[in-house]
Amino acid sequence: MKGLATEAVKRSIDFIFDELQAHKIILITRDYNERSCKLAERLNFVKEGHFRESNIDSEKRWGLYYYGLLKPEYEKLKEGI
Repeated sequence: MKGLATEAVKRSIDFIFDELQAHKIILITRDYNERSCKLAERLNFVKEGHFRESNIDSEKRWGLYYYGLLKPEYEKLKEGI
């Protein structure tokens, strides 16, 4: 089952850019979720922002990382450049 999330996100990216003709995909994850952060970075998303301690749950504060991938960046990756 290893790599299942990566494959699912790759296919989603292809669909969003190729079929829906989006210009940008934004991925948002909690800042303590290391696996999601690594997945975003492995798929060449660029970290665009960090909303520090922007949320609270059970008296614990946590933030959000915002990642972005532009269609021109995606196209370069598909070409292997």
